[in-house]
Amino acid sequence: MTHGPRSPRLVPILALVAATILPLAGCGGHYRVVDNANGRIFYTRGFSRSCDGTTHFTDVRTCTEVSLISAQVEGITPAEFQRRTAR
Repeated sequence: MTHGPRSPRLVPILALVAATILPLAGCGGHYRVVDNANGRIFYTRGFSRSCDGTTHFTDVRTCTEVSLISAQVEGITPAEFQRRTAR
C-alpha cells in the first residue's frame, strides 16, 4: 500500500496550530502586542489566548490587565523590550 502526498489542506492547518502554540510555549518571553482595532501597542512578558481568540496579558508600562478581541502578538528581543519599556 502506498500513501500519496499529504493533503494540501493539512499544511495551512499545521501552520495555524504552530502560530498559536509556539508563542504560548514561550510565556515569560518578551512580546509586543498590537491592538488590531486601533493600532495601539503594548508590551508584555507573557500572554494567553481564550478559546474565542481573545488575547489576555498584563501591560508592563501601566501594570494593567488587558484583554483584546483582535490582537497581533510578536516576540521581540530582550534589548528591544528594554528600550521600549524604559521609563
